[in-house]
This record gives sequence, C-alpha cells and structure tokens, in this order.
Amino acid sequence: MKSCEGCHSPAGPDETSLIPRLTDQSETYLRDSLEAYATGKRPSGVMKVALSQTSSEDRKKLASYFANKSGPTETGRPSEILSRGKLLAERGDRTRGIAACAACHDAAGVNEAYPRLAGQPVPYLENQLGLFHSGTRGGSAYAGVMTRAAAGLTDDDIRALAAYYGALPQD
Repeated sequence: MKSCEGCHSPAGPDETSLIPRLTDQSETYLRDSLEAYATGKRPSGVMKVALSQTSSEDRKKLASYFANKSGPTETGRPSEILSRGKLLAERGDRTRGIAACAACHDAAGVNEAYPRLAGQPVPYLENQLGLFHSGTRGGSAYAGVMTRAAAGLTDDDIRALAAYYGALPQD
C-alpha cells in the first residue's frame, strides 16, 4: 500500500496530474478498476507493472484501503467553462445524445462501480474522457457505457466537464 501511495497519496496528486485521486471512491469501483488493469482490460503500462506481483485478494485489500481514505476538500472557481460543464453534467444535451453525467456519477444511490469524479485532477479527467470518446479506454464491464456516453462530446465539452468536476469538492 505504501508503494501505491507514492503516486496515489491520500493528500492527492496536484491539480496538473494525470494520476487520479483514489480517496473517496467506492470499494467496488476501485476493485473493478484494479482487476481491469491486472487482466489487461484497461491498458496501462504503469499499472500493469504495479499490479504484476499482486493477487486478486491483494487487489481487494487495496480497493478497501483506498475506499476508506478521505481526500482534501477544495473549493471551485466560477467561470464560463465551469457553467458549461455544470450544465452538461447535470442536464446533458439531448440534441447531441449526451446524457447527464450526474445520473451515474457523484450522486447518492448510484452504481458503486461508477467512479466519483469530484475533485479529480482536470488533466486526468480530460485524458479519460478523451480515451472514452475515441473508444480506446478499457475498463470494467461498464466501460462500454462510458464509451457511448462520451461519443457525442466535443473537445470543448470535455474541457468544460473536466474543469467542472475538477473544481468540485470531494466530500
């Protein structure tokens, strides 16, 4: 766990990082993600190496460990891009087939296999949305849902959503 915290410390990576914050995620999401990395369903050279010496039981323990940590709370910054991101996150855009992100993410009672997005580094969110948009992001059994959800996003939409979710406190 200490070696994982080298990149994924509970204090969180800085706001320019491509590394996600693991604190405040559900144990289900973390476990599914670790399994997807370990089995190659979610490609990452770094994570493949990091998980190469772990068992399924080790990965369950890691998921539990990080799910029970809390991260820092930050306050958002108002701007036009945040307003656009908030609108897409809360309402989506039916004319372009974009569902509201909040229907699946960061709401009480949603599927615990879906990640919390609030407080993640903006570059990380932009990168992940871009990978889903291009159809190259693997993952758990729900990766296809996000690939379809991100298909209608423009580059500006991706930047706005990443800015909005990155500015939200992790609570």
